[in-house]
Formats: sequence, C-alpha cells, structure tokens
Amino acid sequence: MAYDLWDLAPRGLNPRSRLYSLRPMEIGTPDVESLSSYVMRLAQAHTVSVRTLILQEIFPNLSTKPKNAHFSGLHSVNGMGSCFEQWVAILGKLTSRDDLCALTLLPWQGLLRSGGILQRRRKWCPRCFQECQRHGMPVYECLAWVLAPVTVCPIHHVLLEQHCPHCHRAILVLSAHAHPGFCAHCNGWLGDDSTAPDASPSQQMEA
Repeated sequence: MAYDLWDLAPRGLNPRSRLYSLRPMEIGTPDVESLSSYVMRLAQAHTVSVRTLILQEIFPNLSTKPKNAHFSGLHSVNGMGSCFEQWVAILGKLTSRDDLCALTLLPWQGLLRSGGILQRRRKWCPRCFQECQRHGMPVYECLAWVLAPVTVCPIHHVLLEQHCPHCHRAILVLSAHAHPGFCAHCNGWLGDDSTAPDASPSQQMEA
C-alpha cells in the first residue's frame, strides 16, 4: 500500500515582534484610530501603564528626545513632528507593523500647517465609546478627535466632550495611566451610560 511522503522540512516562521502586533482600528476610513489611542491600547494589552511602555520601550530608542518629556508635551504624538515620526518607526518595529503612520498626520505633511491644529486635551464622543462597549469592540479614540477644528462627532452629530462627566477635569492626550474610554484622573467611564462597564481597567497598574 502506497503512502504519500511527508514533507518534514521545517516551515519558515515570521520573525517575532517584541510587542503584540496589535491591529489598529479603522485604517483607511475617516474613523481611523489615533496613535495616542494605539499607545494606550498597546499598554493595556501588555498589562502595563502608558508610562512604563513609553519609558522602557520608546524613549530608550529615540535619537531625539521631545523638548518637553512631560506628558503635557506629548499631544503632538499624533502630528507631523520629526521626533514623533521616530515614535511611528519605533512602534512599527516593536510590533512588526508598517501601517502606524496612518494613525498620525504624517501622510498630510506639506498639505497642513502644523501650528495650532492639534488639540492639547482629549476630546471624545460618548456615544461612540458606548457603541464600542455595547458591541464588544475595542474602545478607541479617533484621529479626527485630536484636531482642534473638529468639535462634533460626524457619526452621531453631537458635540465632542472635553471634560470628564464624573470629576469634571480635562484630560491630557497621553498620561501615565490612560485608557481609551476612561478618565485618566478618576478612572470614570466616558461613555454616555452613567454605569461603567464591568471590565473597567484598574488605574493602579504597575509603573
């Protein structure tokens, strides 16, 4: 009885990435995720704080440090600066992804003026957050929301919120213990439901 010969040659494997190759949300659409949101979700996926991810994985690989290393100076991460262009390259290498440029304004270099176009604090649509949570989708923040001129959600036609409904504070674009959809100060849910989801992330992550 004849049997086919087994091919025992080792199969080639793609190189492993140091960090999870987390898929960005809605690339190629007007609802594409921002890089700051991606950084938050990447930190959450590894169960570390945003501070830990930045200090241990990004800053050591930067050839040019931000002029302001405080989190208040990181709102430009979604923009067109050369320093944050390095962030895209570093995160792309760490995650083995080549599409992270689409999460910033880098593709618009030469077409947009950089000065004053970026919001210094987070803006969000509570209804978008709530729909993601209700349908079991990853909660993320849109790149369009970081643009200063954008004040209304194009999907729900409501004003974007700029202050936490619980502690009433403004929130930095990136902060040490940030999570998409949650206040970085009080950890309150920013969706339009007054009750936070059961799987609320802890603000007390390892630093």
